[in-house]
Amino acid sequence: MPDHDDLMRFTDITHQVENTYSGETAFLTENLDKAVAQCAKVAYANGVTSSLTLSIQFQRGKGEELIIRAALSSKLPNPKPFPITAFVDREGQLVKEDPKQRRLEGGGIEQFTARRTS
Repeated sequence: MPDHDDLMRFTDITHQVENTYSGETAFLTENLDKAVAQCAKVAYANGVTSSLTLSIQFQRGKGEELIIRAALSSKLPNPKPFPITAFVDREGQLVKEDPKQRRLEGGGIEQFTARRTS
């Protein structure tokens, strides 16, 4: 009966196979930790879905060899843009203020100082 002390489990593969993620080469377990943290952070911060894909390839080598490669990728959404509101005047020019809004006399809001009434 064969000795099963040397059976490879998934965790063994993640600790022995190196791959590149976000430009850094490291053991798969380290890159998995980075990718999971990055996906969670982006999803939470932006209120959107992110995903992580792990692909493990097994290729027969010479004799009894089996070549194992891992590829790790993530799909991270771009942060939501912060829009501004602008208006177009009669001449078709882009302007900051609504051209249909009447202007207040005196230049707008006046600064005042609060006084106690006692």
